[in-house]
Amino acid sequence: MNKGLKKMKIRGIILFCLLFYTTSSFAENYSFGIMPTNRKSDDAITSYSEWKNRFVTSEGAGGYQRVKNDSGETVSEGIGYGMLLAVFSDDKLLFNNLWNYYKLHLDPNGLMNWKIDSFGNTTGQNAATDADQDVAFALIMAHYRWNSKGDINYLSAAKDMINKIYLYEIEAGTYVLKPGDVWGGSDVTNLSYFSPAYYRIFQGVTGNTEWSKVISKNYEILIKSANASTGLVPDWCDVNGNKVSDANISKYGQTFSYQYGYDAVRTPWRIALDYLWFGEQKANDFSKKIVNFVKNTIGIGNVKDGYLLDGTKTGQWHNSPFISTFAVAAMAVDSSYQSFCDEGYTESVNTSGDNYYNMSIRTLMLFVQNGKFYLYYLLGDIDYNGETDLADVISALRICSEIYPSALIYKADVDGDGRISLSEAIYIIQIVAGLR
Repeated sequence: MNKGLKKMKIRGIILFCLLFYTTSSFAENYSFGIMPTNRKSDDAITSYSEWKNRFVTSEGAGGYQRVKNDSGETVSEGIGYGMLLAVFSDDKLLFNNLWNYYKLHLDPNGLMNWKIDSFGNTTGQNAATDADQDVAFALIMAHYRWNSKGDINYLSAAKDMINKIYLYEIEAGTYVLKPGDVWGGSDVTNLSYFSPAYYRIFQGVTGNTEWSKVISKNYEILIKSANASTGLVPDWCDVNGNKVSDANISKYGQTFSYQYGYDAVRTPWRIALDYLWFGEQKANDFSKKIVNFVKNTIGIGNVKDGYLLDGTKTGQWHNSPFISTFAVAAMAVDSSYQSFCDEGYTESVNTSGDNYYNMSIRTLMLFVQNGKFYLYYLLGDIDYNGETDLADVISALRICSEIYPSALIYKADVDGDGRISLSEAIYIIQIVAGLR
């Protein structure tokens, strides 16, 4: 193609984009893995509505809103879950209220104290890492869903939080994820907090390449701790994947379960995201082992709420957190597991949550299973710098006009067709022009 024709093609693309800027769309699927063929978006929407009606309140929220647990208290974990659900439901009012509530209850490090009573008093001091990560990630999603030109600069808030998480909740020198901002690390960590998919995004947004070392350490500990046969991991362990020592139990004044329990149950979800979004092979391997255990040994319809790492049953209840997170792991595999993936979805829908925690996890997993846990941040961001800007428009147009070779840049793919084309150019121009 000669230069004159290339210029004409680019001009034509720009004109088309400006005239038909409303034609781009979101794809409710992921770059890797499989989706339940029997999924229904209304299942996720209904679960969110029920969750919100039951657990969101303005009472004791300082003029905002909060997520209450079954005792009427608020834990920072619930604020994180609520902000994730709100941004993926396009519920901006709730999102902003939860974020403002979070900021009312900061500890000296600028992160939320982990437990607040129904009157707004701090009853659990210091921060919980899982909550802070979910809040930071949700803020990034909010920026790319609603932009940061209103009362809240979501992107600026996210960057500030990510830097605090790295400073206070990553153990210096080892890159071990701490369970809180003032304790833990190599001596005790919580595997269900490991969120390598988030860390790839945190690195892109902040430019801090040290997050890649946190990802590596996550997988190193995960592999050491996982049972060789079942793939199950413990609620808590040390840096070598072993039980927390008696000395550290005494040091922290609490016990640390070494079973697959109500903490560990979240690990399949957080690890599966790293395959669904980024195609990480270690996440795929982890998911396959756990799915094979459930599929071949117990069956999704017989899942109980607790296991020793060797697969020995310790729980008695068939409930949603254990079912739905196994079902999400069944998405981070290949098409040979499609039937089991569909079975997992049916069981997730049919097993309702009966309390704050169970209903929160069930609703989050239904969002993942229906393709609603989608990376808005990555759409159109061809140069992967955390911004969708004019440079991305130029890159998209050059790819469209064959100045750049056509290639799969899945991080920026908008319509899920596995390539950068006119849809991406339209989408990016919408953002640059302030139309999104």
